[in-house]
Amino acid sequence: MAMMTMIARERDGLLLCASMEPENESQAMHQYKSLAKELIKRASEAESAPRFFIEDPPYYFLYIKEQGVIYLTLCPRTHPKALAVSFLEELQQEFSNSYGSEIGTAQRPYQFIKFDTFIQKTKKLFADPGSQRNLNKVSEELAEVHAIFSKSINEIVSRGEKLNSTHSDRTHVTSLTPLASFPWQSMFWSFACSPPPPPPSFFFFLFPFSSFSFF
Repeated sequence: MAMMTMIARERDGLLLCASMEPENESQAMHQYKSLAKELIKRASEAESAPRFFIEDPPYYFLYIKEQGVIYLTLCPRTHPKALAVSFLEELQQEFSNSYGSEIGTAQRPYQFIKFDTFIQKTKKLFADPGSQRNLNKVSEELAEVHAIFSKSINEIVSRGEKLNSTHSDRTHVTSLTPLASFPWQSMFWSFACSPPPPPPSFFFFLFPFSSFSFF
């Protein structure tokens, strides 16, 4: 479940809307809020990837950039990454439809704070990873999530590394969703991700003047 969501203009990092649950207004969450603003600044750089995961256990950040706008969210590591991607994609589509013509001329922070109503409604739809709707979303987004690179927060903040593919890792497929909580998916995943069987320990060779030889 998204614990924090921010929407900002890419060219200057102007915050257009933000959403945080009241119970998350702790000192620790305020630190994550500062980190989120720093990541938006980094994501605004020209060489930054259009989509990126930033690992910061026990949480992770995800941002996507579309049509000059950055959409960023913070989720617990137990929340399927595929759902985080779908969540931001739905926000992007609705925000673009609602305010696309006004984004370029926005002048003050949180100018579109009314959009928080849609954010809250959409968060509820994605809150339960085990619902049939969200299971379908996870299945649809697996390939997309696996293609998104990731780095740790220390690499970004402490070492100053860029939000791009340099020194980045692909998102591990096994971290996309807590499959163990869904028995049928767990069975499928075990089969799909198991290594191929080892080759036989002997081979047959046919020579012109001999029978089969065993090695």
